[in-house]
Amino acid sequence: ARVADALTQDILLAPIEFFAFWLLLKVYISDEPLSANNRWKAKVAAAINLPMMFFFCFLLRTLIFGFPYAAPTPSRLWEEG
Repeated sequence: ARVADALTQDILLAPIEFFAFWLLLKVYISDEPLSANNRWKAKVAAAINLPMMFFFCFLLRTLIFGFPYAAPTPSRLWEEG
């Protein structure tokens, strides 16, 4: 039951994370200056959102291509050398 709840929350919250990332990109490329209060909020949002986006990208890459590093097993060591 807990796994189903976590999966449901992840499915519902992931699009919100991508939308927040898109808004952060719009703020970053905007030519308009931010006030000190809004600049602080943007930095906090980036500190929260960017690590999560890196994790999502790494997870997606891992799901598609597999884990980037597989530790050598003893049988692999014997085969290689």
